[in-house]
Amino acid sequence: MESSSLRDSYNKWQQQKSSEPAQAPTPAPGRFNNLWNSLPIYNQDTAANNTEPQWYSALSMWEKYSLFFVMFLSSVFCFTVCILLLPVLSLKPRKFALLWSMGSFLFITSFGVVRGPYTYTKHLFSKERMIFTSSFLLSFVAVIYFSVVMQSSILSVFAILIESICLIYYVVSYFPFGRGALSWISSVGISSARGALRI
Repeated sequence: MESSSLRDSYNKWQQQKSSEPAQAPTPAPGRFNNLWNSLPIYNQDTAANNTEPQWYSALSMWEKYSLFFVMFLSSVFCFTVCILLLPVLSLKPRKFALLWSMGSFLFITSFGVVRGPYTYTKHLFSKERMIFTSSFLLSFVAVIYFSVVMQSSILSVFAILIESICLIYYVVSYFPFGRGALSWISSVGISSARGALRI
């Protein structure tokens, strides 16, 4: 008798939870508002203008953040294993490249869990981030192709270097003044390379 009433209460609670619209996180008040809006975990969709799929809208914030932390910590684990086993994996660079690519992919996509898959995809393919996204996806596919299909260690290392540069750009671009610093560093690097090559 008690188990059936407990089950009924749980079913009512589950129906109530699924009928409530998912609330987007509110931005931080004050001077940190612009910083919060620029982070990849801020979802600007409102409940009235929600373009996310039904399965995503049914997730609670706790479930979204739990999934985010699982993916983020998995990427940290992949990076840690790559760094700790670098002497061993340097003998097998294709395995290193695949593990590093898995960590990079988990790191990039983990923010889409909190922000929403459609919103995050629009953000990644926006005008400002189109070059980064294209470079990252091409290098990611190139790592898999060079490591698994062609089984070329040299090309795998070259592709992993491009992927790592894209990942560093992604992380630094969210810091305050990060985008300006990246453009300054790249312009200094290009001018130094032109001077060294006498182009």
